[in-house]
Formats: sequence, C-alpha cells, structure tokens
Amino acid sequence: MGCWQDLPSDVVRSLAASLHGVDDLARLAVTCRSWSEALTGYRPAFTSPQFPWLVPTALYELQQVPMYSPNTCRFHRFPPPTPFLGRGTRVVGRHHGWLVVLDASLRVHVFNPVTGDRARRSLPAFPKEVHVRKVALSSSPSAAAAGNDGIDVVAAAAVYDGFDKAAIIFARAGDDAWTGRIRLPFPYVAEVAYCHRGGGNFFVMNPDGLYQIVNPSGPVGAPAWIGPAPFQSFDIFKYSSLVSSPSSGHLLAVGRVEWSLSMTISRTPVVRKFNPPDAAAASSGGSSSSCWVEIKDLGDESLFVGGGHAMLLPAGGSGNRIRKNCIYYSGGFHSSSNSELFDMDKGIFEPLPGPPKSCLFWFLPSLS
Repeated sequence: MGCWQDLPSDVVRSLAASLHGVDDLARLAVTCRSWSEALTGYRPAFTSPQFPWLVPTALYELQQVPMYSPNTCRFHRFPPPTPFLGRGTRVVGRHHGWLVVLDASLRVHVFNPVTGDRARRSLPAFPKEVHVRKVALSSSPSAAAAGNDGIDVVAAAAVYDGFDKAAIIFARAGDDAWTGRIRLPFPYVAEVAYCHRGGGNFFVMNPDGLYQIVNPSGPVGAPAWIGPAPFQSFDIFKYSSLVSSPSSGHLLAVGRVEWSLSMTISRTPVVRKFNPPDAAAASSGGSSSSCWVEIKDLGDESLFVGGGHAMLLPAGGSGNRIRKNCIYYSGGFHSSSNSELFDMDKGIFEPLPGPPKSCLFWFLPSLS
C-alpha cells in the first residue's frame, strides 16, 4: 500500500465531500502539498450551517487575511487576490462570504478570502475628503463573479465629511464614482443594512433610531424616519447592531439600556424586530414606530454581532456548534475584551474561546 500523501486527487476530493464545512476543508488542505494541490479550485456544496469565523477589522499583515475559528480554536490565513494589505487597510463591509476592504488610498477591494475570487465589477474609489464608516451591499458578488451580468450589486456607504456631517452615498458595481449623496440628520452612524422586503431598501441606524432610504436603485430621495422603538419612559436606550433576516425580511436591532430613571442598568441585551412596510407605504415617509416589537426568542436562529457588522444564522446541523436563541458578541457585551454569548433562554452570558483583541467581527466563510 502506498503512502497516504500519494492518494489520487479524486480520492482526496471524495474525502473533502464528506466534510461538514469550510473549517474542515481548510484543515484538510494543509495536510500536505499533494492534498493541497488536489483541493485547489475544488468547492463542495456544504448543506449544513457553518459556524462563522472572527476577523480583525484592521488588516496590517502584508500578505495574509487572518481568520480565527472559535469552532476549532485555530487560525486560518488566506492570501488576498493581490497584495494590497498593509497599514491603513481595514474591512468596511461583508456580504455572504465576501469582504469589502478599503486600502490606505481609499480604493475598494471586494473579494472572497477563502476562494481568492474578486468581484467581476469593482466599486469606485472614495473621494479623499471622506472617512468611510461602513459599506453595505444589496446582494452577493458571487453570481457576478461567475459571469452573471444580470446581477446588479448596489452599495450604500456611510461616510463622514466633517465633524458632525454624516451622509449616505451610493454606487453600483462598475460605476466610476459614488453619487446620490443623502445628508443624515445625525452625526453618527451605527449600522447600515440592506433589506429585500418591500422592493429592497437600505436602512441606516444611529444609536437612537432608524432611517429608511427609499428606492436606492432609482432616483434617490430623502430618508424616511422610522423612529425609536417604544421603551420605558425616560430610559435612555442605545442601538448597536442591525441585521436583516434572509428568510423573513424583517430587521432585527440589538441594543441596551444605557441609563434608567431607576438608576438600575440592565445587563440584558434587548432585541427588537421591525417589519418594513411595502414600497408604497415607505414612499409616503410616514413614521412606522408602531411596527417595532421587542422579542425574547430568536427561535432556531442566533445573532452574531460586533465590530460594526451583524448576521442572523440558523443553529444546529452536523459539525455546527451554533446554539439556538443566542447572541454571539465578537468583542464582549460588557467591554471590548474577549468574545462571549448571551443565552436568551437562560438569561446569562458565557465566555467564548477567541483571541483577546477588540475590533473583531463575525465572518461566514463561503466557497461561492
């Protein structure tokens, strides 16, 4: 019998097809050089939900994108498509396994760090006078990277061009410049998210409430104020994260009570669901604060928040250790230290294994 390093490529790929996710595939590929070559370009379809990885928002390494897997307590390092990483390079967005990275020259790079694919049509560079807070995409660039020109990726970017001047600007993949600037009536942006419900709209959240940008694919109009969700009188509540549910189209906002008239501060995160109105109702610009509902149960899903990014993922599945009805924090709820989760059933926090660094966000590895 020959050495295991000499297994035929089809046998190595058969082994890979029986794995549970990208985490296992990455470990298999580094077993030896011959196995790595056999798995180059191989992309099995994993059906089980994947456990996300932790990625630093600031990328200082010159040749690699470091990613930490809490599922295996190991680092994975992937070379970017081009060696653009360095001081001043940071992640400003992510969508379905793709990263939106801004380099020191304000050029935008959209790529899948696991596969090395780049977006077929790039986003324009930002003007020098702005500071970019966050870039949100309307859809995954994977279909466009595969050559499907029918996929139109729209991006909304939250930018600052002054001490108290926040704005949203738009661009389509392939555009030469960012356009359609909308001045926001608040100086700070906590989150930007795209929701497919109601014809597809971007939502902008500051710590106090939510704004809806109506019809970004057409003429850009003024933002419609959604308003804060009802809470106890005189309590000061601050939002921190916003995510769109891929299945229902609802928006979920996560926050906490910062100050209370009773002088007792709750250590419990608060999750609120917002049901966006249809396109006709949204265009009227009316307040929709009555659509906010506080929820205590995420069902068979869990929230992953932190580092200016959030996602909602299904729990369970073989090889998946995502616990249902939990909120996973990449930097900790109480401080910017280690990661932790909040079990909504038990009402308690639990520590998570991870690098003791702040400014980390959750990233879902993908082969598409």
